[in-house]
Amino acid sequence: DSAPLFAGLEHDFNARWRLKLAASQQHIKIRHSLAYPTGAVDRNTLMGPSYGSTLYFSEPSSYRYRGVDATLTGAFDAFGREHEVVFGGTWSENDNSGRYMLRVNAPPITQSIFAFDPRSVLRPTDQAPVEPENFNISSSSGIFGVARLNLADSLKLIVGGRLTSSKSTTYRADSSKTSTEEKDVFTPYGGLIYDFAPNWSAYASYSDIFRVQNTQYTASGEPLKPVVGANYEAGVKGEFYGGRLNTSFAVFRIEEQNRAQVDPNNLQPCRGSPAGGDCYIAEGKVHGQGFETEISGEILPGWEAIAGYTYVKTKYLSDRDRTGASSGNQGQPFRTTTPEHLFRLWTNYRLPGNLHRWTIGGGVNAQSSIYSQSGTVRIDHGGYTLWNARIGYRINEQWHLALNVNNVFDKRYYQRLGTISSGNPYGEPRSWML
Repeated sequence: DSAPLFAGLEHDFNARWRLKLAASQQHIKIRHSLAYPTGAVDRNTLMGPSYGSTLYFSEPSSYRYRGVDATLTGAFDAFGREHEVVFGGTWSENDNSGRYMLRVNAPPITQSIFAFDPRSVLRPTDQAPVEPENFNISSSSGIFGVARLNLADSLKLIVGGRLTSSKSTTYRADSSKTSTEEKDVFTPYGGLIYDFAPNWSAYASYSDIFRVQNTQYTASGEPLKPVVGANYEAGVKGEFYGGRLNTSFAVFRIEEQNRAQVDPNNLQPCRGSPAGGDCYIAEGKVHGQGFETEISGEILPGWEAIAGYTYVKTKYLSDRDRTGASSGNQGQPFRTTTPEHLFRLWTNYRLPGNLHRWTIGGGVNAQSSIYSQSGTVRIDHGGYTLWNARIGYRINEQWHLALNVNNVFDKRYYQRLGTISSGNPYGEPRSWML
């Protein structure tokens, strides 16, 4: 795995126009041995899970990424007002032109959970059976532009769009190949901001969604179709005390088709993917909608706080199985690991008078229950709350001392809920930092 390379160039034509260029490249060669558990523990015999091993490598080449970005930003005067514009272009290529091999040692072993010997898992060797895999070359390019127009003192219009093209070719182990291509797909964007009071503004926006997914593959080796959809948002924002205190409230709705999710029926390593990892499936039509509100800034002299609440509801609008019939997902949440309710609060207070060098702070993150389901197996995680605290002391203008405590009550929770293949890691326990 070679280190990624980056290069960038910025040029100011004058005080109002700037050009930025950036390029990056990364070349990854893969060769690793992996021991992995599968299955569950038998509650009666305490035997399990089963342990197997693989040797995964690429020859003679492997994965290479290259990308270039260019952005021109500037301002101009028209109709007695100043306006801003942004133009740019992007190009990227993912080259999986090497031949990937997966060597598997069989059979896997099963031991009691109280008598596990990691040395008993056989190490895969180059003499094990060879399974050649598919490989892929994909590219994506696009140009975009955005204009921020000051129509009046209290009214601003934002319009823009992007023209995207992508191509992906999959070469199979049986010497066949398939290609998918999207040419000149236009995704518009528009927004309107109106200052209806001295401290308040309202806004509304709409944008098309087009997101290439040709680096994610199905179990059969086909790259996923692009995600398409629309994003709607409207809200109000308030600014007080010269910008020291800010409030916002927004409602949103997102509609998407062909969204990628891990395929629960084809666990990693995915034989259809040139780079291994998970297999993916493209969903039907889904949506997410909800609202969020936030207040942040200096509530009183020396007292700063940020608080926010988010509500989001997701749903399968249409989902079909291989026969074309409605699947069991239809009408159910499509992102069950996203909590419907999320509350965040953090506050920090500088003590008055002779104690002005001291600051004390605390915060809380609370969320509602979530679950993960793979086939008939469902994992539930109840709602939980995490508390954090902080105390600081300013020694002088150059030095500041602070003690931070995260997860004060040492709450035991899952950092995320995944599928059988991705696992369910615990979140961080109580930690201290001085």
